[in-house]
Amino acid sequence: MDCRPTYHEIDLDRLVENFHRIKDHVGEGVLVMPTVKADAYGHGAIPCARALVEAGAIRLAVAMVDEAVALRQAGIQVPILVLGSTADHEIPKLLEYGITPTVYQTSFAQKLQEAARESVAVHVKVDTGMNRIGFGYREEADRILEVTAMEKIQVEGVFSHFATSDEEDKTFARLQLERFQNLLKVLEEGGLKNVIRHMANSGAILDLPESHMDLVRPGILLYGMYPSEQVDRSRVKVRPVKRFVTHISHIKTVEAGESVSYGRTFTATAPTKVATLPVGYADGYSRLLSNKAQVMIRGQRHPVIGTICMDQAMVDVTGADQVEVGSEVTLYGDDPSMEEVARIMGTISYEVTCMNAKRVPKVYLQDGIPTCLVEDLLGPDGNTLAKE
Repeated sequence: MDCRPTYHEIDLDRLVENFHRIKDHVGEGVLVMPTVKADAYGHGAIPCARALVEAGAIRLAVAMVDEAVALRQAGIQVPILVLGSTADHEIPKLLEYGITPTVYQTSFAQKLQEAARESVAVHVKVDTGMNRIGFGYREEADRILEVTAMEKIQVEGVFSHFATSDEEDKTFARLQLERFQNLLKVLEEGGLKNVIRHMANSGAILDLPESHMDLVRPGILLYGMYPSEQVDRSRVKVRPVKRFVTHISHIKTVEAGESVSYGRTFTATAPTKVATLPVGYADGYSRLLSNKAQVMIRGQRHPVIGTICMDQAMVDVTGADQVEVGSEVTLYGDDPSMEEVARIMGTISYEVTCMNAKRVPKVYLQDGIPTCLVEDLLGPDGNTLAKE
């Protein structure tokens, strides 16, 4: 392929497999709405959304209006829910593209009502403990019912979000669920019936089946990672969709006493075979992994040595006679996993998977056929496709 030798390999077949496994887990009668915000968690929103819709997804979720517009412009026609806020100036765009907003303020609903020429589907967000956005669960049922009474506002769904569904102690998560269910009863008594009720994120999909209700919203789980070490992974077996790949650009022997990279943080104690990789922190391979991470080459792990540079990194391949210039290197994927990389960095896999750089192309695998999507670094013309 006509791609840079450092790239993200995105296995769309695995993505679809994960989607179907989640569907099988929640069972018939529960919709699965894939979350493709943040460029599908760094996997590429448009290719992933297309694959998921082809696989049977009838709804998608994003975080902001522009993410939804990009999907619409790519020809994706299923309902798209914006989980986050929509600014007033984005209302015309939202209406033009038929995007479903989240409503959590009566003032926004009123502006939407005034701008709309016909009925607009919305989902109402309820804050049950995240204290982020949403109508309060205690005293704001009347305000929600005010929204439902607006002539051009169709409340299609009501939802909330868990703060601790991926933790071992589910006490607070169950309290949030109870708060949500109690509010739903009040709303139903007030006349709001036959709406889509949803609250379950990846952690709740795995560990809180009582929260599945009408629809679940898988995020990290869809992309083959688990939200934490505390969830029951046996319930849904998923495989990582993304693999971060590079290829060795140079090999040399460093003698005992010589150092490697900036700051001389690694000094060889014996003759050391060092492979240079054309990848660095500007590509999303964090400097925090210096002298700590391992990579996979020809089925064997090798340690990263020295400080990771902006554009290059070095690994110790001493004793690996089959390793040569051009050998493929897995920075993370099945092994090492993204979770392992995140632990070394002191963060979570959610952050690592979003650490994408424009100059790192994505190679999509579908039915075993690779397609390289390369962002145009030379001008504003967007993406170019190279197929092999």
